[in-house]
Amino acid sequence: MKNQPPTTWDDLCVLLALHRHQSLLAAGAALGLYASHVYVEQRLPGRHLRVQDFASHYFVGHDLATGRQDASNQWLASRGATRFVFRSGSDLARQEATEQGQGICLLPDAMAHAVPGLARLEVDAPLPSCPVYLAYHRDRRNVPGVRAVIDALGAALADGLQLPAEKAKAASSAAKP
Repeated sequence: MKNQPPTTWDDLCVLLALHRHQSLLAAGAALGLYASHVYVEQRLPGRHLRVQDFASHYFVGHDLATGRQDASNQWLASRGATRFVFRSGSDLARQEATEQGQGICLLPDAMAHAVPGLARLEVDAPLPSCPVYLAYHRDRRNVPGVRAVIDALGAALADGLQLPAEKAKAASSAAKP
């Protein structure tokens, strides 16, 4: 996924940050707390993490080149997480570190649920979500090939990223002739 708006040679982009575009479709990617089966076996029998126990666990966090905190690290830290043993700007690197038993990581459910080495944890706090945007050039939206991709990605966003029911209903009624 990109964090930059479409350029003159891009017809559409999947973005994790909102940019000024006239044509956007948005969804919220559900996040979950994940750990390796070994970490769970040794430190979290029952797969339940209480907020008051965050300070006693190891975490795999997000690292940005700018050095600023991202929303996932802020969410973890606001619940007492202080022991970040691994940080990376790459979801795949964080997933691998988590699979290797380095700690607990906040990952997109759409990515992590199918990873056999990871166990989703229950937590006694509401989990955050991550906005995902599909941006495209307004003048290209009716080109048949671009429209087909917009519709397919829009359906995948609504299905796999748990688009709120109101938005899914609005999108389906807008697509009807």
